[in-house]
Formats: sequence, structure tokens, C-alpha cells
Amino acid sequence: FPFPFGGIGTLGAVIRIKDSITDKRQLLDVGAAGPIAGFAALLPFLAYGIAASEVGEFVEGGGTIHFAEPLIWEFFEALFYPGLSDDLVLWVHPTGVAAWFGIFITLLNLLPLAQLDGGHITYALFGRWQRATAWPLLGVLAGLGFIWPGWWLWVVIALIMKPVHPRIWDEDVPLDPGRRVIGWITIAIFILCFAVEPIRIVF
Repeated sequence: FPFPFGGIGTLGAVIRIKDSITDKRQLLDVGAAGPIAGFAALLPFLAYGIAASEVGEFVEGGGTIHFAEPLIWEFFEALFYPGLSDDLVLWVHPTGVAAWFGIFITLLNLLPLAQLDGGHITYALFGRWQRATAWPLLGVLAGLGFIWPGWWLWVVIALIMKPVHPRIWDEDVPLDPGRRVIGWITIAIFILCFAVEPIRIVF
């Protein structure tokens, strides 16, 4: 569905599943497939976008949109521009900007709440613990809104969707080892994409 503010594309898709999901294996498969595929697809564009960027001095005056640098961004920046000094900035190639928004959408989709993919994955991994921690995590997200107000929009979205994941019958049955690895890979992707203040205007 479309991103609510401006023309950067969409936030992915609303998926309609004909048959109900009856176990955590199916739930994890549904939740993890999109984020892993999307993250893998954006990596070459991220690498090219950073490599094709230009290093220059910061231009004073007016306002500049500052995009946060999550861990995956810092990795490629350090790879292509080792020792970049603090008085220089990276003027990012348009491909890098597109890849950054891919990182940002992946981050939002992997928030461990409601029926976002992150909610599916954490519920499949941890069962009732996701249900127990959903409201505290929503409180943390609301607190982060004082740093970046955009998080409050996602608090509202999570409230509309209900932060606690709906229960399925095998809530306490552990996943098989292979799917647990996949689940932890998606958590690692979330950490690599996370930024407390994704976007800000610097004057």
C-alpha cells in the first residue's frame, strides 16, 4: 500500500491468505520471506549507491535532509570510504537514496508488533512472550517518538492492528532448528536496519 507522505513508492503489500495459518512454521515462513528477499535484493543497490556517491564539504545555510546511517549503511560506507573525516559529508547517489528507503521500509516492516512481518516472526519464535511484551514494546516506540515523531504514526498503526499477535494453536510448540535460524536472521536484519531518528532536517 502507498507510503502516506510523498512519492517514494509503497510500503509493500497487504497479503490476503485464503486458508488460516494453523501453526508457527507457516507463520514464520509468511513473515520472513518478504523481508529476507527484500533485504538481499537491496544490498547490491546499496553498495553501488554508496560507491558512486561523492565526498564533499558540508554546505552551510538553509536546511539539509539528513538520513540516519544504520549499521548496514555504516558497513558499506567504511568499506568504500575508510577514514572519512568528520568535516566531510557523503553526497549520496540517487541509487543509494533508493536503497536507503528500502532499508527504512524493511525496518518498519520488521517492528515486532501486531501483524507486521516482525510481529509474525517474533510470535513464531517466542510464542506467548511476544504477547506479553507487545505493550511494553509499544511504550518504547512511543517514547522514541520524542526523538523522531514519525514513530508515533507507527504507534497508531499498531494500535489499529492491535499490538498483541493473535494466538494460534501451537503457541508453545518450539520451531524446528532451521526455522529458528531464519527467524534470528530476520532479527539481525532488523538490527542492521534500525535507526532511532531515521530522518531529520539539519539547519
